[in-house]
Amino acid sequence: MMVRMTVQPAPSFSNKLKEQIFNAEEVHINYAVSEINRQTLLLLHGITSNWQSFLALIPSFGENYQIFAMDLRGHGRSGRVKHGYRLVDYSTDVLQFVQNKLRNSTIILGHSFGALIAIHVAAKLPQTIRGIILLDPPLIYRTMAIKDSPWSVDKEAYQWFVTAHDIMKSSESIGEVENSLQHMFPTWSAKNRSVLAHRLSQTDPEVLGMLIDHQHMVNYDTDELLNHVNCPVLVFQGNRSRGAALTDEDAQYLQNNLKNCKVILLEDAGHNVHETHSQEVAEQVISFLNTI
Repeated sequence: MMVRMTVQPAPSFSNKLKEQIFNAEEVHINYAVSEINRQTLLLLHGITSNWQSFLALIPSFGENYQIFAMDLRGHGRSGRVKHGYRLVDYSTDVLQFVQNKLRNSTIILGHSFGALIAIHVAAKLPQTIRGIILLDPPLIYRTMAIKDSPWSVDKEAYQWFVTAHDIMKSSESIGEVENSLQHMFPTWSAKNRSVLAHRLSQTDPEVLGMLIDHQHMVNYDTDELLNHVNCPVLVFQGNRSRGAALTDEDAQYLQNNLKNCKVILLEDAGHNVHETHSQEVAEQVISFLNTI
């Protein structure tokens, strides 16, 4: 989960996406939606990100799927909720969104935190969710807090979360966030720093505060949820030495506990596989979608 950014130019298809607001019970949710098409594909981003993180992927699906891409609560243009950033809280918003806005048959693609939310939603709505795609799900959280991990890659990720949390709390403008990032990542391009600064400035600091304290996992039972996921599952695993979150043991755990699960290993990918390897991910996802 090391911070590695690769900025893709926004494809022209993004012009076909329109942002709208869904009023969940606790918070308003900003989402982007494409023109009506045959099947529904819901995209869920990771922590401190936003729906635009999928811009490199969306054009690959836009001709055959109606795209819904959400800003999770506390992220992007969605509302904020005090002490409301457990995985089950995010999942509640998504469950309400699926039940109120989408068709009966939905596919969910989730990255990182979004992948954990996708698992929860698939378990709760087995008759509605036709398949889920999990991009480097951080299953380390099911057994330990990230600060207690023995792996250096997780220790580095934890330190980044603490640092980012401090930057978000102390910065009053996106410019101040960018200045902090320039000191941290002097070799990055200005564009990469700008994208990350924009994402951080739109994220409620409490999102990271609850993760740092491992409060995001309260009432999220991975074993129990997987037992109720009946749809086909496609998992993308990156390389731990490049910052990926999913371990070999957790990839095997998914295959052992899901009824229909395929894992694809991208040896030269890190955590943000959808941004750094968008074409390869899109090709594999399309192949998977054609089988379900």
